[in-house]
Amino acid sequence: MMRVLPMFAVLALTGCFGSAPERMNLSFGTYSATPAVITALTINGVTPSVLLPSVQAGRADAVPIRNSSGTYLLAWPGDTDTAVIEATWVELLSDRAYTAGAEVNTADLHQTKTAFQTAYVLLIFGPHGLMIVGSDAPQATPEPHDLARICGVRRPALDYDFAAKPRAHPRLSETLAETYPPVSGTTECPEPGK
Repeated sequence: MMRVLPMFAVLALTGCFGSAPERMNLSFGTYSATPAVITALTINGVTPSVLLPSVQAGRADAVPIRNSSGTYLLAWPGDTDTAVIEATWVELLSDRAYTAGAEVNTADLHQTKTAFQTAYVLLIFGPHGLMIVGSDAPQATPEPHDLARICGVRRPALDYDFAAKPRAHPRLSETLAETYPPVSGTTECPEPGK
């Protein structure tokens, strides 16, 4: 019995019992060839307190730590059983806008318990409207933990040339100045028009 109690305590502290999340650790990433500008985001119908539009450029397809900038620690919005995520973004190099939505169970998200039960949500944007909902553990070499992979819907009416005003948003001019590899010839989501 004495061996069971310490194990129970460890499980409780690491969040392995899937308690209802009180906080969300929200982060973003992109594939190497597709920096993006997130223009709209809701989680359970709530727009989180993040800077929008949000310029993102990362290497989620090439490095173990897939988020491309800092994380936001937010109060968990609404229903604690699910995370209904809807995002709109523009691929910075093609000017093409996409919208995608996904619903994931909070029990499937990586969670930790310190002062609050915190669930990790990672949104990754890839070529031709790919959106991945991940929940990687915060460690030096995390295993990718993907809960949804969606091909977004093209939104031509929302296409936008952010390069026309490179100083209009934080990190935009620096992101535009980088050199990016070409989009792979084989992508998870089809190129629009093909």
